[in-house]
Amino acid sequence: MIHEVFTYLRVRDTAAAMAFYAEAFGAKELFRLSEPSGRIGHAEMQLGPSVLMLSDPFPEYGMQRRYTALMNEPSTQ
Repeated sequence: MIHEVFTYLRVRDTAAAMAFYAEAFGAKELFRLSEPSGRIGHAEMQLGPSVLMLSDPFPEYGMQRRYTALMNEPSTQ
């Protein structure tokens, strides 16, 4: 059974967003994968009991769409 929701944000300036979330909400950085250019490919922050995942846009790979994905186990009731 799924007990968590994972939020993944793609933002124009992930480093600035992470600094804001840390200052405004007390989020703690868990992981950051950066390119030599500084662009962030994947980052994770602890925000209360949840993990917030973020990345900079990568338009050269067609990753510009906005989407929402929800997953759930089948219900028998």
